[in-house]
Amino acid sequence: MLAKRYSTTHGSMEYQLVVELHQLQQEPGQSINDYYDQFCFIWDQIDLSDPTWACSKDAQQYASIRDEFRLYEFLMSLHKDFEPIRGQLLNRNPAPSLNTAVNKLVREEARLATLQAQNKLNVLAITPSAPPLEQPQQSGDSSGSSNRRKQTNKKFCNYCKRPGHTIETCYRRSKSTAAVANIEPTPPMASISAESQSSGSTINLSPTELQEIIAQAVRMAGNASISTALSVIP
Repeated sequence: MLAKRYSTTHGSMEYQLVVELHQLQQEPGQSINDYYDQFCFIWDQIDLSDPTWACSKDAQQYASIRDEFRLYEFLMSLHKDFEPIRGQLLNRNPAPSLNTAVNKLVREEARLATLQAQNKLNVLAITPSAPPLEQPQQSGDSSGSSNRRKQTNKKFCNYCKRPGHTIETCYRRSKSTAAVANIEPTPPMASISAESQSSGSTINLSPTELQEIIAQAVRMAGNASISTALSVIP
């Protein structure tokens, strides 16, 4: 009883093979021949359970129906790249044999590979060269600064005899001008006295002119004395 319950039966093996068969899907990049070999491996195991036909005609008819069914199994699991050729094969009447369909798919696979390679070449041919990278703004500023430095280096100051600026912007000249502007002006009286002193030092009088000046001073002094005496008398 236990042997019958836990032993692997022929039906469960066949069921497992059918499940694997329906789970097959052609992976992207997988060749038609590789995909077809996976099907053939499972089909060969399923064929071991086929009955023995007494009539060869019945065996031939069974094989024809089986191959047509396997054609549909194979086509429905193809990759979507083969959708056009799959439609053509299914629309044929009568349906092509499995070998004919596989040969047709192999040729279509080669055509698609050639077309894909040609498309890559065309893309490479029409792809424009990469544009030159734009210089960052900072680089432009540094270039402008470099040009300004070059122009500044060409300048020369005739006041302090140094390069890099002109006499209009010379800071030494500006300091000198400011110092002169801050000097207090000389009072007018001091200037006048100085001029008088300097003028007196340069006056030359003859003896006659000196006597006239003294006599005039005496007369003026005498007149002043008389005026004083008259003012005292009651």
